[in-house]
Amino acid sequence: MKEDEYQLRMLELKLDHILNLLSEHETADRERKQYENLPEWVNLETAAGLKGGAALATYKTKLFLQPCCGRNYRLVGGRKCWLRADVIAWIKITDSDLKKYADIWKVKIPSNYAARVA
Repeated sequence: MKEDEYQLRMLELKLDHILNLLSEHETADRERKQYENLPEWVNLETAAGLKGGAALATYKTKLFLQPCCGRNYRLVGGRKCWLRADVIAWIKITDSDLKKYADIWKVKIPSNYAARVA
């Protein structure tokens, strides 16, 4: 490979790297803006609406499916609420990640549910 071709290839690689960094930054900025209007404390109804998936009744009855697996909440106005950051992290959890997430909060997933998501 000639020196000019090598230099051109190096520039292309650097440009690709810069474009990837910009893309990651845009994604993070978009995500931040998506949730910036959330209040500091988020109740289960709002959190479940953001996450989607299960019905609200399912989230209410299965504590291990709630933000922080039903832990680390505070009562705000008499209702269970979680910090915005905890809810944003929870929104990204899928059933395949649930075991690891529950382990973080030291919550045991019921065996009948654990078998379905393993």
